[in-house]
Amino acid sequence: MRIFDYRKTPEKLLTPEIVQMIASIYEHKGKQELFLEANQDDY
Repeated sequence: MRIFDYRKTPEKLLTPEIVQMIASIYEHKGKQELFLEANQDDY
């Protein structure tokens, strides 16, 4: 049986590149929501 140590897993996963990608996703999601709200006002 394998034993997993989940205390060290976030350190391996949260590299600067991955954090930058996550921030980019949130930025684009916010822009999309603003675009959708602006288009709803037109109708």
